[in-house]
Amino acid sequence: MPIVSPQDTTAVAAQRVFRYLHRAGGSANLHYVTGKYGCKKTTLLEFEGGTIFEAEGDLLKLKGGALAVAAAAAAAGRVTRKVGRRKSPQHLLTKAGFATKEDTARYLQRRIEGLLMTAGDGVLQFKAVLRALALQPSHALKRWLPKVGLRSSANGDLWVDPYRLFSFRMYRILEAASFVSEQNGEVSLQDLMEHLYRPPELLKDEEHELTAEARAVAFDMGLAPSPSVEEWRLEARDRYWRKGEASLPALPPPRETVEFREGTLALESEMDRAELSTEAVKFEIVLAEKQVEPPLWLEAWIREYFVVEEDKVFLPFLEPWRKPVPRDPDLEPVEVSHVQQEALLMNIQEEMRLRYGRVHMEALGPMFPGARKRWLKRFFDITSYGDVVEKSVARQSREAIAVASRIYYEGYTVTEAFYDFGIGREWLRRYFILNEETGELGLDRERYSSWDPPPKDPEAPNPRIYSKLDAPRGYQRKGFRHRKRKYGHSAGGIIYANPRQK
Repeated sequence: MPIVSPQDTTAVAAQRVFRYLHRAGGSANLHYVTGKYGCKKTTLLEFEGGTIFEAEGDLLKLKGGALAVAAAAAAAGRVTRKVGRRKSPQHLLTKAGFATKEDTARYLQRRIEGLLMTAGDGVLQFKAVLRALALQPSHALKRWLPKVGLRSSANGDLWVDPYRLFSFRMYRILEAASFVSEQNGEVSLQDLMEHLYRPPELLKDEEHELTAEARAVAFDMGLAPSPSVEEWRLEARDRYWRKGEASLPALPPPRETVEFREGTLALESEMDRAELSTEAVKFEIVLAEKQVEPPLWLEAWIREYFVVEEDKVFLPFLEPWRKPVPRDPDLEPVEVSHVQQEALLMNIQEEMRLRYGRVHMEALGPMFPGARKRWLKRFFDITSYGDVVEKSVARQSREAIAVASRIYYEGYTVTEAFYDFGIGREWLRRYFILNEETGELGLDRERYSSWDPPPKDPEAPNPRIYSKLDAPRGYQRKGFRHRKRKYGHSAGGIIYANPRQK
């Protein structure tokens, strides 16, 4: 075994620090670098006679021309601090699954989520997504998907994050209600289905994606399997979405496309033209993306929440909650003001958040006087076991349509929504335009087409974390009765307390 001298260890650490500073643009935090690579400040500053590194405040910087070269490389995008390597400096994703350009990665995430929501209601086969968006299957893409909330299942399905899926469904229901309202409360079923299946914001992105320039850029970023455009996709799209024709001719199957070979795409300098293989036909989601009618589940979804008569869609009318009738008519009912009820609702919501979304009715009664079962049913769902939980997605969707229909026909306020359907002010502020002075509500079409969900509420603290994360370095850790007290780098971890000591 070779003997490693201290000089060799210092040289290796200095080389690693040099490479890190080069990727970081020439400078980085001094304390972070010394802790990351386990070296001292004086050792780095004295390395090679002090001609490599220099300290400026809390920053560790390269000296001389190395600083200028690192800054120029970072400005040109030739280096990245993201974990992993890339085959080309233009590639978007590293091998570890990190994106080097946040705006482009967000655009790709929006296209994938849009496809999953419109074609599959939140779930599709992963290979189908690759075919629809013409993405190249790679380990970098598979490692990047979980980092943006897209979950892969064991059977090859790709799922949208649950919170984003809920927000997309609420946006879709409100977008449908807004579309019906703009058509004077009556719209064709086919028009509404095509509007939801082909939303304008996704059509705009697709117009850009199907150009030769965009496909070449996608190929340079390592996303597309070929730099050229598939002509048959353009022809099929133009035939199906051609305007001014009553009936569209049946589309022939695509004759030439990229061939799947053992689960990967054949990559050449020019796109190979070949007949579709059996596996490629099985996952030909392009037929669902650009050539056929909207999926069947979309029509069933519309019929569930809207009134459909003779292929015409109307806004439904949901009856509001009736006021409770006093048991003794001789006694005057005790009136509770709107402000007091809102305060009670906010207190219960905070208690449910701290209890991770579920609390029993008997526990709420002593803590919050006035939280009776009938009152709770108006704002929450109650299970067969008596647990108070958040409203289901179906119930929230129906109430959102009811609020949208009342906004269209007669105008609606926050107080009316509170008494009629048990909807709080914060929920209304998420999905509607709220006039703080008058309390009137309005529809926001731009918000429904943004594909960006509202901010998520803060979660309750994790009960499985017992560490003191904000302890300073060198904090005294108490041991058991026969364990010696000590200081160390792990002082900020779990603090073991002796139960016998008082």
